Amino acid sequence: MHLNFQAIWNSLGLWLTFMLFAFGHLHTQLSSWTLTVALFHRLIAFLVMGWLIINFIKIYRSNLINKRNLIKTLTLSILLFILLIILGIIASFIKFSPSILAGFLGLAMLFFMTLILFKEMQGHNDRACTGTCPYGVAIDMPHRFHRFILFVTVTFYLQILWGAYVRHSGAGLVCPDFPLCQGQWMPNAFLPQVHILHRMGALIVEMLILFLTFRAYTTQQTLENRRRAKRAALLTLVQITLGIGSVLSLTHPLWTTAHLMTAMLILANLVLLSYHSKPA
Repeated sequence: MHLNFQAIWNSLGLWLTFMLFAFGHLHTQLSSWTLTVALFHRLIAFLVMGWLIINFIKIYRSNLINKRNLIKTLTLSILLFILLIILGIIASFIKFSPSILAGFLGLAMLFFMTLILFKEMQGHNDRACTGTCPYGVAIDMPHRFHRFILFVTVTFYLQILWGAYVRHSGAGLVCPDFPLCQGQWMPNAFLPQVHILHRMGALIVEMLILFLTFRAYTTQQTLENRRRAKRAALLTLVQITLGIGSVLSLTHPLWTTAHLMTAMLILANLVLLSYHSKPA
């Protein structure tokens, strides 16, 4: 069995980041083993930074075709990660508001998206191509479809931020029932309304992604783009199921962590779909 060590190395940063977010989320949720989880979280953060620095040095000293774009993307990743580390240290001493904590997750998701783009751009250097590599651009992609993918991606990103606000504001615990909230469709109190709006957002996102998948199969798209759209749609169904489980379990850490991890997988597919659907 032949192992492509370069492909494994390219994917390592994404998997480490995936684990970093999982341990970071568990650290803020668990009442026991918090020290162990926190140590793992910091160790993985150290490994991620090492992976970023090593890649930057390798690319800077290379003669890759898209070297400039790789350096720009990786530089942005490093800056975002340093900012996340600084905010994480400050958060150890200062209790932030729910809005700031939601913004913290927003920065983390931006960092994750830059890593996805960096890995995909790296991958094109590992494939045989002559002249200028196409950077994943599909042939004859309509501008309207690409703009719609970007719209869906941004909408899903905002849904993630709203979900973070729901968790950090305590709104996740005010609606222990489903599909109603405290026996009502729209309670009068602020936090229940925040929770209900997140549920409505989940339905809107699901419909958008389902329509996106339909369009991917009815327009001139590559097979891989259709698969990405289908994966996003299926994962969104899983995401909604995990969201319901989080509500009924009173936001159990394992349910909410799985909920966040699934959101990252959906976001990854949407980002890749956006990247590979750029009109030629």
